[in-house]
Amino acid sequence: MTDVIGKGTNRRFQKRKLPAHAWNKKQERAFLEMLAATCNVVRSCRHAKVDHRSAYRRRRENPVFASAWRAAILIGYERLEEQLLAQLAAPHPFEEDGIDDAPPATGPFDPKLAMELLRMHRATVENRPQTPRGRVVRVSREEAEAALNKKLDALAKRLTEERGGQP
Repeated sequence: MTDVIGKGTNRRFQKRKLPAHAWNKKQERAFLEMLAATCNVVRSCRHAKVDHRSAYRRRRENPVFASAWRAAILIGYERLEEQLLAQLAAPHPFEEDGIDDAPPATGPFDPKLAMELLRMHRATVENRPQTPRGRVVRVSREEAEAALNKKLDALAKRLTEERGGQP
């Protein structure tokens, strides 16, 4: 990390390391460029030589960075879509449409991984809030009881059908 010169109260100037969550402009630019190219946060952090936890923290705390992050994901999403379409259309290039002007893929291309990345970032592209897996959603007692009763009724119906109509 970059060193900074700091001075405490009644102390001399001293050289110290920046905290892990502090980024400079060069690191931010490197992170966003790699994110736009790959849609991969951990790989982008490794490229920019920053901790991935600090990236998420920075996105939470800095609206300008969050906006740039979103723009990078949108660019990366479009690139992944273009690469998938290029893979599908490989035997029949679309030269007359100008579609093959997209930058060539670098390295091996894994369509399954690309589809997974597209699925993961669909909420961002569609501009809807992302809900983390396993998130607990709070509902009222009445809503919870209604949902539970609905499931119990469906289970009772299935059991009745399996037993040949006998309760």
